[in-house]
Amino acid sequence: ELTTDVDDYIKFYNHRRFHQTLDYKKPMNVYQESIKLNQNKKKTS
Repeated sequence: ELTTDVDDYIKFYNHRRFHQTLDYKKPMNVYQESIKLNQNKKKTS
């Protein structure tokens, strides 16, 4: 049960919660945006 609760909180924290330090964006969205930017940089290099 504890593992499930911790997993649920991590999912909430990274996928649904807006973070002030990330300009009120969700961490997973910021992460995915950075991956796309890096892929685009590699294509143009």
